[in-house]
Amino acid sequence: MDANGIEGHGIALDGFNTNCEVYGNKIYSNEGEGIQVNFGESASVYYNVVYSNGAHGIGLLQPANLSTVYNNTIAKNATAGIFNRAGRLNTTIRDNILYDNGTWGINV
Repeated sequence: MDANGIEGHGIALDGFNTNCEVYGNKIYSNEGEGIQVNFGESASVYYNVVYSNGAHGIGLLQPANLSTVYNNTIAKNATAGIFNRAGRLNTTIRDNILYDNGTWGINV
């Protein structure tokens, strides 16, 4: 999927979703976050290219426990490449390429 130029987030998992996968996407130039996981558990976010979004490249918000973020390329987002609010429980972040993000590469 190619998600670009959207006023909100490129892809948003919102509303108590479990075991969702976001993979193989090109997500760029959205006003909000490239990918947002909000009120979801056990999400897997992998093999995405996420760049030039107006907020975080990937945001793990209100409980996104047990989630895994790996093998993504995340660059040139306005704030963090990966934002993990309050260090969500048992979340794994590994093997990502991050560069030129506005504030942090990874904020836990």
